[in-house]
Amino acid sequence: MARHLADDGRSSRFDEADIEQLARKGRPRRSSRDPMVEVVVQSALTSVPTGPSQRGGHRYRGQRAIELADGHRFESVVGLLLDGDLEPLELEADATRRPPRRGNHTDVMFSLRSCVERAALDDPLRHDLSPASLRAATARTLAAMVGSFENRHDPGASRRTSPRLTLPNGSTHSDAVAARLAMSLSNRRPAPWVVEGVNATLVLLADHELATSTLAARVAASTRADPYACVVAALATLSGPLHGTASGVVRAALESERPAEQLARSAGTTRLPGFGHPLYEGIDPRAEALLARVRAAAPEHPALLAARRLTAAVRRRSGVPPNVDLGLAVFAAAAELHPDAGAVMFAVARTAGWMAHIAEEYTAPPLRYRARAVHVG
Repeated sequence: MARHLADDGRSSRFDEADIEQLARKGRPRRSSRDPMVEVVVQSALTSVPTGPSQRGGHRYRGQRAIELADGHRFESVVGLLLDGDLEPLELEADATRRPPRRGNHTDVMFSLRSCVERAALDDPLRHDLSPASLRAATARTLAAMVGSFENRHDPGASRRTSPRLTLPNGSTHSDAVAARLAMSLSNRRPAPWVVEGVNATLVLLADHELATSTLAARVAASTRADPYACVVAALATLSGPLHGTASGVVRAALESERPAEQLARSAGTTRLPGFGHPLYEGIDPRAEALLARVRAAAPEHPALLAARRLTAAVRRRSGVPPNVDLGLAVFAAAAELHPDAGAVMFAVARTAGWMAHIAEEYTAPPLRYRARAVHVG
């Protein structure tokens, strides 16, 4: 690594490319047969540490997501990602329109895409790409997504009956996104630990560097598509069974008589859902954070016990540690949320990160993504 003397004559400076190369050496190694194509984008939003510090989890603008999940509501973390401070983004009172829904993961993503597209049609300033307009679009998009799931089983119920969100630091919040979602995704009034757990889930999943769906959002933003269209592009990517809906597959396996066998059948020739992550050598810290909440609130829940057995079986077979999809599946099951709750929470949470990445991409040169194909025919 080339060292350069700084202007003060004492400290050292290094080339950015050399630093990135050194950082890559600390990241988990991939097989030379791995077909993964890695795209590197400079971003000030989220960082995933390497080495032993990985146990502390990822950071949003330098702040640990795990700590944010304990002390702040999701709306504040949206503000942090968008604007760099914890000023909460307040959502609109209601979504303007609510599309019909069905029950499986694919239909959930279709429903979310539909409500985002309808929110775009109701926004005459959707082509305004200024920061202020993007913040308003974020509030409108999240309101449409959350509103599309409210009162779906009891249309006469009022959203004002949602419970208050109480965080571990003792602060309480009314009309929080987490409380509204917890109410929507449950057949009964959710317990306080469930509401707090939904908030923690939203915070932990809000962003995670340059995941596939995030890259899709940034590619769309590079063409200067409006923010709603960029979110729709990301949701289309999220609908794949290997990304945002994987927790549903894991949960179904955990609730079966033979979890390991069912999960293996579901995976087929792809990697095992709920296990392994290219950025982590050990257990995904997000999974550990969610599992810890279940251990504290429902230590004997069958899903948690099944997850322990499943993790032990996978460890004996391949040594691959759990990822966030396992933690999300266990939490959703223990909280007695609807089967599609994991996919819903993932999509709502990640929309915050997508919007922040879209805003960042709007400041970069347009049309900068041009991958090359190597002809093998």
